[in-house]
Amino acid sequence: MDVAPPAEDPYCRQFHPNTFDPSRCGSCLRPDRMHLGDQSITAATTEPLQSTFIFLVCMIFAFCVENLRKMYR
Repeated sequence: MDVAPPAEDPYCRQFHPNTFDPSRCGSCLRPDRMHLGDQSITAATTEPLQSTFIFLVCMIFAFCVENLRKMYR
């Protein structure tokens, strides 16, 4: 059951995935199906950004681990 306002509300017209629940908008927390416009375009533009972010976090973690190993040898 969705208790969210209708998609015609002017305060949120573009879907931005929520960090914790990608099926909901990060701005208004409504489901992606309640937004105007083409969600496939939004999803196609955010997926590479998420992959890049995850890659960078992994690289930073690996760098920190390597430096800690060198420090405690």
